[in-house]
Amino acid sequence: MTHIRVIRDWNQSYDPALKVARGDQVLAIKRDSGKWAGWVWCTDKSRLSGWLPEQVLDAVLIGENTTATQDFDTIELTVSIGEILFVSNSLNGWIWCRNSQDQEGWVPDNCLAAEPVDAA
Repeated sequence: MTHIRVIRDWNQSYDPALKVARGDQVLAIKRDSGKWAGWVWCTDKSRLSGWLPEQVLDAVLIGENTTATQDFDTIELTVSIGEILFVSNSLNGWIWCRNSQDQEGWVPDNCLAAEPVDAA
């Protein structure tokens, strides 16, 4: 297991988080062309919005519906400096993490140390 230390606080950006299942239709609103390139702001049929990575969407045309090609949860994890997190996935500048309370979510990679730590 890879563990990493939090070096910068992060607070969850929005709640509730957008979750999609493979085959769900979402409306592509805009692409992030800056710091978080590769993410698309989307809205589902219940009008819940969130950032989805382009990798989990079929062809993306802004202002058009697109289809989720796999399940994806946009939930972010609020973290504090010094916490040790278990990391399992990295995508477009974000890392999927689990904390010591078994809460999971995405954390920006610039909030985490570059080198793994020994969690023992």
